[in-house]
Amino acid sequence: MVLHEFYFKIPRKYRVVSLFSGAGGLDMGLDRQDLKTIWANDIDKDACETHKAWSGAEVVCGDIGKIGFETVPETDVIVGGFPCQGFSLAGPRKIDDKRNTLYRYFVKLLELRQPYAFR
Repeated sequence: MVLHEFYFKIPRKYRVVSLFSGAGGLDMGLDRQDLKTIWANDIDKDACETHKAWSGAEVVCGDIGKIGFETVPETDVIVGGFPCQGFSLAGPRKIDDKRNTLYRYFVKLLELRQPYAFR
């Protein structure tokens, strides 16, 4: 049996790790499409509480820069909506906005975990 044939014969939900997840709107959509968010992170306490209320994911509330990525579980998919107000055409475009570099944590986790897909 060829490896790819083996994979398609095992029905399973793909595991998702979500960075900058907020209350989990994107995660909820993914869950409805048979992907399973297993771990999520956001810095906003209220958003984290909302995410915990509807999902079965481990929700880690706190600064992404202070979370050891070795604690993030292995995953098939990584998603994240990092803040872009500092450089977006729709935002105030402040070059010195400290949030402008948060995308680097997303890239770092991609390099570490090498998921099948990311968004």
